[in-house]
Order: sequence, then C-alpha cells, then structure tokens
Amino acid sequence: MKHVEIKQKDIVYNNQQCSMLIMNDMTAFAKLDQERMNNVSLQRTNACISHEIITPLRTIELMCKKLLPECTSKMSKVIHSILNGAKFMEFSVRNTLKFSRM
Repeated sequence: MKHVEIKQKDIVYNNQQCSMLIMNDMTAFAKLDQERMNNVSLQRTNACISHEIITPLRTIELMCKKLLPECTSKMSKVIHSILNGAKFMEFSVRNTLKFSRM
C-alpha cells in the first residue's frame, strides 16, 4: 500500500492565481515507522521474557546448588536432573532472545 502526502499551494502563474498540488511518496517513511514500532514491541517482549522466565530459572538453579551438599545420593540425582533442566531451559531462552535481536 502506498502512503502519499498531498499539499496544496496557491501560486501566481502567467499573472493568474493558480493552485499547485505537491505529492510526496511517504511509503518508505511509513514502513520505517512501522519497523520502529515493531522493534519497540520486540524489545518489550524480550525484557518481559528475560524477567519472567530467566529469573525463575536462575532461582531454581541456585536452590538446587544449595540443596546438593545436604541431600542423599538418590536425591542428588533428582536435584541434578532439575538443575540440568533449568540450565538447558535458560540456555534455550537466551538463544531465542539473541536470535530475536538480530
């Protein structure tokens, strides 16, 4: 879709009062504005994902690391699984965020 700006200007031409129409193609500017809005939206989404997903995952990791020295061998395997899952999820989320910023 084309975005066109039209301006009207009164002029004198050959001793007669005339109107001149000036048309400017604003399509590129409209696309640029849309891209800027999309970029702001993406930045907000990335910040939200970072805060709402990565923060809990890091908390899970820290809690697992604190529990490991105090648990039994059987429980240690479970905590290691939870810890590895949280690390993998954090890695995946961070990679997704990096990809979306390119």
